[in-house]
Parts: sequence; C-alpha cells; structure tokens
Amino acid sequence: MGLEDLLNESAIRLRIRLGCALRRSEDGHALILEIGDGRIVRLSDYVSHYDAAIDGIANGAPLTELRDLVVASGGEWNAIAFLDQVRVLCRTGFVEYPLVETGTEYAVIVPQWASFVPSIAPRTPPVEDRLQRFACVRRSGNAWLVESPLCGARLVLADLSALDAPLVRRALAAAGFLQEARVENDSCPDALKLWEFQDLLFHTHQRRGWHRDMLGAHFPFVGEIDPSPAERPSWPGKRIRLPRAPVDSGGESFASVLERRRTARRFDDSRPISVQELGALLDRSARIRSARVVPVATPTGQSALFEITQRPYPSAGACHELEIYPVVARCADLACGVYHYDASHHSLVRIPASDADVSRVVADAKRASGDEANPQVVLAIAARFARVMWKYRSIGYGNILRNTGALYQTLYLAATELGLSACAIGTGDSALFARITGLDPLVEGTVGECIIGRTLQPDARSPERDAP
Repeated sequence: MGLEDLLNESAIRLRIRLGCALRRSEDGHALILEIGDGRIVRLSDYVSHYDAAIDGIANGAPLTELRDLVVASGGEWNAIAFLDQVRVLCRTGFVEYPLVETGTEYAVIVPQWASFVPSIAPRTPPVEDRLQRFACVRRSGNAWLVESPLCGARLVLADLSALDAPLVRRALAAAGFLQEARVENDSCPDALKLWEFQDLLFHTHQRRGWHRDMLGAHFPFVGEIDPSPAERPSWPGKRIRLPRAPVDSGGESFASVLERRRTARRFDDSRPISVQELGALLDRSARIRSARVVPVATPTGQSALFEITQRPYPSAGACHELEIYPVVARCADLACGVYHYDASHHSLVRIPASDADVSRVVADAKRASGDEANPQVVLAIAARFARVMWKYRSIGYGNILRNTGALYQTLYLAATELGLSACAIGTGDSALFARITGLDPLVEGTVGECIIGRTLQPDARSPERDAP
C-alpha cells in the first residue's frame, strides 16, 4: 500500500508526533521538522501554499483534506509536490496516524518500520479472530500499546475497551495483528515456528529497523538517578588476598592458546584447582586494571560524570557491570563456600551460605553440563543492571549478555593458558543466587555461570569433547 491510498481513508489522519514540530526555518527558506531532542531535519524548500496543510498536520487531519488545502491555495501541481514532501516526512518516523470516527479518536497507529503505511480492512473481522501469538498488549505510562515484532506499527489506546471498536479491529486486521479463527496455529512458516515469543521480541528490539524507540547511549536518567559507581561496594568480611598471575606462563603464543581452547566437562577430581590458580585465572580475566571518571552528555545537552574501569575483557560503553561470585566445591587452601571477587583489590570475601545452598549451586551446574561435570568451582556471573540501564535505551540487557559472552571467552582463554579447563553453562538459578546473597534480583542478579576445574589429561577412555 502506498501513501496515495490514504486519500481514500477518511478515518486515518496524519499528525506530527508529540514533541515534534513542522515549521518554517529561521531564515525562511526551508520547511523543517524540529525533533524534541533538538535535532532538525530539513524537508524541502519553503512553499507558502503549504501553510494551511502544515497547520492541519499539527492538529491531525485526513490526507485528502491536507491535499485539498494545498489545491485551494496553490493548485494541483503544488498539491502533487506537497504529497511528495509528506512521503518524505512519513519516512522520518515522526508521523503518527490517529483513527477517528464520528469525532471520536479510538487509537493512534505509530509506525515502527520505515516502509509502513496504515490501512483499514474493508470489513470488521469476526469476534472469533484473535491476536496472533507474537502480539502483546502492555501498559506504557497512561496508555496501552498493542505491538508485535511481525507488524510494522503499534497501536496506542487510551483505554482497553477501544480494542472492541470495529474501526480498531479493522486497523489491527490490516496491520497483521489478528489471526483468523479458521487458521491453525501450526500453519505458520517453519522459520517462524522455531522462535519463542520472548526471543523474537527481544531480538527485534535490539536492532535498528524494526522499531522507532530510542536506542543507544542516550543516558535517559541523567538528572533523575545517580549513576552507579564503577566499582561495586565491598562486601563486609575478611578479605582473602589472591595471588597474581605469573607474568609469563611459558611464552605460548596466542594462536596456540586459541587453538587449544576446548570446553571441558570432566575435571581431574584427584587434583582440585588451587587458590593460586583461581587467583591467576581471575587476575587474567577480570581484575580492575585502572579506573577513571569521564564526562557524558545526553542528546538534549544535559551532562553528568560517569565512572569507568579498564579490565581484561571488553565491555559495552566501559560499563563493566559484571561481578564474579566463585562458588567453591573443591579448591586447595580455600574452604567450601560462596565468595565475591573484589576486582579492585584482587581478593575474595566470603558470603554466608549454607552447605546445602553451595551443594545446590554445584548440582545445578552439573545438571546444566549434561550431568558430565563435577564442578570444582562455579563462577556465578552477576550483573549490576543499573550500570548499563542508566546509559542505554532498548539495548541495555542485550549489552549485558554481550558482555557476558566476552567474559566467557576471556575466562576460556585464560584457563587454557594456565592449564585449567572451563565450561560455560547456559542456565542458572537466579532466584537461588538472590536467596543466598540477599540481593534484590532487579538490582544485581546472575546472568551466567562458568565451571572451572583442573584439566583431566585425555586418554582412550575420556575422549576430548567441545561444546556443541
């Protein structure tokens, strides 16, 4: 469907999104779009015949009415040129489409894809037709949103009762939100069957092109919430100083370490990892090398100071929100228990935990490894979420998972170089971690785990195996 088709849809109106303005430039030569964050988009040369139509877009009007206003002022040729400018304006993503019938605004269609043009189904869908399985309805401020990663727009409703309005149901059907009752759930393409609802929603919201929400380092809470410190406040208790890694563990090349890296699910139970080796591993992979404060600025010009650190693994925006909690089952010279790794002082602080809780963490890790591993140490990786969420919009949690992957690889390579073995696991019990530590899981919670142990020398009975 093209923009011209809206000339036949009187129930669909065009309106500039809240916080934006369509106006003449200061020098009077250009028609510009002024965006709420201070950006200005030049659309075309200024044409006085557009004035009445520009006012109409500000208040919301059908496209046919806007065109007629330009025709009345400047004739058909100016109206054709004006429609071209509206097309450019719509592609900016700052136009929304109120659905209005008999003077009542039932909903607003907000495009999420650059190519989306709204339409209305020719007839009201039967009540048996329901939302397709990737659609969701959620609150946002005082409004309700209907959205789906498979649809090019979201609908904004002031009241949920508007979902029953025939005009709204026709708009939902035209945008692809509804599934016909006679269509079976398993009739979708195989590629779509493979996706879970939450996975597809998460994936599309991490990438540009599928939504119009703010994305990136916008520092949305500057002036409202103070940023979290780069270094986590120390846990109370006695510090156990850890040995540093040797400056040179043998001179092996990086290429050789990379080639030797394997995921090991079996460890040498007769020789558990030592505290010296655990200290060397954490030194190589997670110790804070330096810290500093940098100024940051929002797109709207607000400023703040943000602490950052430098560590062996990369972190999006230098947030370094990850904390390591070694859960020790067997480690020479270190008691069984749960510890926090203080990356600034390169030390451990023991956290009170029962033997039963330690056993449960270890048992969960073994189960996640396919019941092959007898973990000597489980590194529970937790995130201080505010470190990232304070800086990023839309991609905050995605960045945390990316950072976790970077830490995994660093742990793997450091373990290989030190003669140890590692096995990153895909599932963990965040609720158990919250219970053991007493931490609010919305403030700091686990996002990954990695099993560490001494390498079991391969023989004919224990073939080498990597992660699938």
